Amino acid sequence: MPARKSNGEGSLRLRPDGKWELRATLEDATGQKRRISLYGSTRKEVTAKRDALKSDEAAGVLAAPNRHTLETYLTAWLDHVQQELKPTSHQSYKYLVDQHLVPRIGQVQLLKLAPLHVEGLMSGMLRDGLSPRTAGYARAVLRRALQQALRWGLVGRNVAQNVAPPRKTQQEMQAWTPEQAAKFLETAQGDALHPLFYLALMTGLRRGELLGLRWQDVDEAEGKLHIRQNLVIVNHRPQFIDPKTARSRRSVHVAAETMAVLGHQRGHVVAMKGKAGARWEDHDLVFPSSVGTPLGTYTLNRTWWGLIKQAELPRIRFHDLRHTYASLALAQKISPKVVSERLGHANVAFTLQTYAHVYEEEHRAAALDSSQLLAPRSQPAPIKAKPVAAAARRPAVKTVRRRKLG
Repeated sequence: MPARKSNGEGSLRLRPDGKWELRATLEDATGQKRRISLYGSTRKEVTAKRDALKSDEAAGVLAAPNRHTLETYLTAWLDHVQQELKPTSHQSYKYLVDQHLVPRIGQVQLLKLAPLHVEGLMSGMLRDGLSPRTAGYARAVLRRALQQALRWGLVGRNVAQNVAPPRKTQQEMQAWTPEQAAKFLETAQGDALHPLFYLALMTGLRRGELLGLRWQDVDEAEGKLHIRQNLVIVNHRPQFIDPKTARSRRSVHVAAETMAVLGHQRGHVVAMKGKAGARWEDHDLVFPSSVGTPLGTYTLNRTWWGLIKQAELPRIRFHDLRHTYASLALAQKISPKVVSERLGHANVAFTLQTYAHVYEEEHRAAALDSSQLLAPRSQPAPIKAKPVAAAARRPAVKTVRRRKLG
């Protein structure tokens, strides 16, 4: 028989099948009144479910009714968020959604998504051989998407926030020694891309920063390069974008020798422009293709790997020239703060953490034994006062002449 509850707590009754049913009206996060029915084996179980929903109602996070699966929601969310993201970020978000989130947990109803689904997503990615960083990135994308669903009132809580990302493994830094770097530049001498490789090694600029560098960004008088745009590939097409952060938008001093190499590169670009004629597309690029368009990554990578093989050097990525520059500069006792700013890092702590291997000798020197660490510090010798003549030791007497009165 039904039992009425006061204070808007709903009506409770024992059904003929032996289950308890509670009906109540609550207000969801969108401000709409919802009539809900809850079921359970005991009165206590049903009232606990009601109390949990009333808590969500009081906090303003009671989800509005919807039939979204995670797949249908993420599709709509990607369209919504496209205007807020850089093209490369949106492309990477879409890749993770299409290749991992949807195939693995896309059919789960949005309202039934639980932390265990997020745990399963990351565990599956790790089992398939993907890195902890990629699995953590998928979680971060899902967390951002669910945060928007929370603001829209489609979910009551962001379940991805309750799941810790997988622990990242520290990757061994790949960098050449000074001798290896010098051998590479010697092998690349005469190649059309030698100035590009030289500048990468002397400055630590990112590939997109190098390929997006324009002549208007080269300040010969001051000996500076101004990093104002990046070249990125979006859907197999090149695009120029602004630097991602304020620290990435920076000026980098270069040596006179580096500026001379750029001078030779300017002459090479003029020659290519004359040869291309009407086919030339002028983007003012320092390192363009043979017709002035952005240099393709295929051409760059083919030359890069070919020169490494020719020089018989350890295989490293082009991006590792950036690591090589940082390691060599820090080994030359250049201030970590200066190196951090030249690289465009967020802060010097990140630089020190990334290139901690450079300070191996300093760490070794810090391993003192007890006789070294506990040795008393030598006291400075006392300063002896010079002898002063007796006449000099007597206080000076000031003679005062008295005036006669009257």
